[in-house]
Amino acid sequence: MPNKQHNVWDYLAPVYRLAMRPSRPLYAAICQRIIPKVKGKKVLELGAGPGMIAMEVANFSRKMIATDSSRQMIAEAEKKRTPANLCFQVADARALPYDNEQFDVVIIANTLHVMPDVHLALAEIARVLKAEGLLIAPNFIQEKLSLRAKLRYQLYQILGIGFQRFLTAQEYMDFLQEHGFCTQISELLPSVIPVLYIEANKKAQN
Repeated sequence: MPNKQHNVWDYLAPVYRLAMRPSRPLYAAICQRIIPKVKGKKVLELGAGPGMIAMEVANFSRKMIATDSSRQMIAEAEKKRTPANLCFQVADARALPYDNEQFDVVIIANTLHVMPDVHLALAEIARVLKAEGLLIAPNFIQEKLSLRAKLRYQLYQILGIGFQRFLTAQEYMDFLQEHGFCTQISELLPSVIPVLYIEANKKAQN
């Protein structure tokens, strides 16, 4: 991400886990859905932040690598006791340091809406994901926004967490389709800003 975005996430890293406490039910619901999908699999997480998802699901995987572009976020993640099959790495989702078709599952949660050059990240996900692999991409969507949700959105903007795109549920699925992924499962999860939980596969190449 550009330096401005790096600075925002580095700055927020020490307090991010605390700030996300009200979202624990949301992340618990996301993890509950992810766990059966990663059992025995080699998993990559992008935009992992301080490891809130990785710490909950890694033990069920064969191996998991959780990455973030913010060094401070990864530093915060590494402060926690880490499962033996989980490692944290600093990596730019738009230029991943992994070989082709290395992972059974790629997770990117609540990240695509703030990521510039997102087409590069989705191309990289398609590259490192096995042909029969699974993309799990829950993301905030612009659907049935309450006044509280609109205020939360404005707060994010003030903090410098600029949304690059803010899509409806259908627009988000169309967006993934345009970038080479076919949605297999979609479920709206309740949150201050609603989240659409998505599982998708790569489109078959002609």
